[in-house]
Amino acid sequence: MKDKIKSQKGFIQIPLLIAIITGILAIGGISYFGVEQYRNYQEKNKALPNKFENVNVNGETNDNEITNESTPTQAITEINPNNEVSTKNTENQTITSSNTLIKSEQDANQQHIEEVLKDISPEVSIIFNNKQDQYVRPYVGDAGRISYRIYHASECHITSTISECPSFDWRGNYTDIKSGNCFVPFNKIETLLFNIKCTNENEYKDHKGSTEKELKIDVIQNQQAIIQPEPEQDNSVNTSLSFNPSNLSGVYYLDLNKPLGIQWFGQNANECAFSGDWLVGGNTSIQGSVGTGFNLNSIERTYTYTLTCSNKESSDSETIKIDLKGVPKMSIKLNGSVAPNYPIEVTKGELIKIDYEISNLTKCQMPKDGGDMTTLEMPDLTTKTGSASFVADKSVTYQLSCENPTRGFLGIINRNLNIIVIE
Repeated sequence: MKDKIKSQKGFIQIPLLIAIITGILAIGGISYFGVEQYRNYQEKNKALPNKFENVNVNGETNDNEITNESTPTQAITEINPNNEVSTKNTENQTITSSNTLIKSEQDANQQHIEEVLKDISPEVSIIFNNKQDQYVRPYVGDAGRISYRIYHASECHITSTISECPSFDWRGNYTDIKSGNCFVPFNKIETLLFNIKCTNENEYKDHKGSTEKELKIDVIQNQQAIIQPEPEQDNSVNTSLSFNPSNLSGVYYLDLNKPLGIQWFGQNANECAFSGDWLVGGNTSIQGSVGTGFNLNSIERTYTYTLTCSNKESSDSETIKIDLKGVPKMSIKLNGSVAPNYPIEVTKGELIKIDYEISNLTKCQMPKDGGDMTTLEMPDLTTKTGSASFVADKSVTYQLSCENPTRGFLGIINRNLNIIVIE
């Protein structure tokens, strides 16, 4: 009896073991199927973010269809603690999980597309002496290096007014890089331009980007570096003449206390020469001074002095004039002839006549009729004339004297008139 019961228990346990194995296999099959479905989906959409195939800017497929492949209904066998077998339908759970995975992939694709398209415009940079400047002002005599780099461009036009960086056109694709540099010396004041304008025709939904950069160079003069040219040396001759004293107005009253002289100077001259009323003549030094030589014997008139100085390149002349006035004068005549400075012999009883003319003098001692002396007053410096007559009966010496205190000692004139009577 016990053996029979044991046989029955063994018979019951075998189906139970089979059910457990079957359940395990079912769960494993379902899991494997889900994993394969997810792997197939990833392989199918793997190239989408990089090639943008069948994807527009909004991340939608061209046919606006997304196929959610639902897995067949699967039964999951569970064994509870009481060894009871039950199954659950997992169809809704599988569909929900697949839809979630697909939406996550779509969000990732959309984000990647937006980031790529955001940077689709060409990248252009212009660098001057290691700085990205749009406007520079170098000095004349300086130099600079212009560097450029182009990326993400399909077509570029480089326009330049700089001979060392000539204009050109360039074509490339999205991944090509174009770069270059040039060395520019600045030799004069001018304005230079270096311009790069690039476009990019994108194959995705006709997206088109453009970029333009320009460098402007104003070459200016460095005021601190300007070398002032030496002034041209003026070798022209400049002749100057002046009287001493220098306060003359062109009229000179003879005064030995204030003698008149002439000063001269020939600037840049090699030699000078006199002409006119100079006391010296011919060639002389280029500078100096000399007196006029006016004295009591000088005639009152206009005197002219001309100085001509020269060098190999030019010459110059100057003339000054002086009107001589106020020369004290005493003129004596004896019997109609100019009285000599030596003794005069006359016959006893002969009639003697003395004529005189005086000028620029204030007081004189002159003979009068009968042979005696008399004093003449001329306070206004007027010219005074007169005469004296007498019969010669003996030898006599007349001391004639005149003065003009305003003329210094030139205003003092003394003269002896000797008359010798012969028996």
